Amino acid sequence: SFDVLRKLVLSDGTVLRADNVGRPTRDCLFADVTHEPVLLKVFNFNRDCAVLGLFNANYHANPGDQKPIDGTVSPADAPGLKGEEFAAFSQVRNRVWRCRRADREPVQLAEGAWDIVSFAPVDRGVAVLGLADKFNSTGAVMERKWNRDGSLKVRLRDGGAFVAWTEKPPREVTANGKSTEFRHEAATGRLSAEVPVGGQMTVVLRW
Repeated sequence: SFDVLRKLVLSDGTVLRADNVGRPTRDCLFADVTHEPVLLKVFNFNRDCAVLGLFNANYHANPGDQKPIDGTVSPADAPGLKGEEFAAFSQVRNRVWRCRRADREPVQLAEGAWDIVSFAPVDRGVAVLGLADKFNSTGAVMERKWNRDGSLKVRLRDGGAFVAWTEKPPREVTANGKSTEFRHEAATGRLSAEVPVGGQMTVVLRW
């Protein structure tokens, strides 16, 4: 459907691909995920961020035999991911949270259900999670750079539903130099802003 395609590609038709080939996580590597109550988890990277696909791959023809699977997701599921403090974004639950490397977030998926969870490192109280309206949200981030005045410049491959985690709400958010409305949830640290679509965008966060 068009809704799925919009989450896969940018406005110019480019696909947001991760850096490597997806690999199964260690906790499902030797499990038969089509029959055992184990989530299939596949990890990949976007520069210094990790992205994990989570799937309940069990199959039962009889709906009465179908059961949800409980599991967890963690930055530690992506070997080689650097850092100790992260922010996470769940695509299906549309939820942002902060976590440490060893923390494990509970996940429950019904048979045939899925989720995509992205992890971005926290740097100076900020983690850039990219575009929430794309499956591979952090794949849309080209560059993060701190300026001398303490502002953070983020280059995006396109506009859309920008999402980040910030310890403190910014004073201003601009997109290609124009001030943009934003929302900051004090309870979760989630920062959201609608950035105009139509090519590369530079978002600046100022405190």
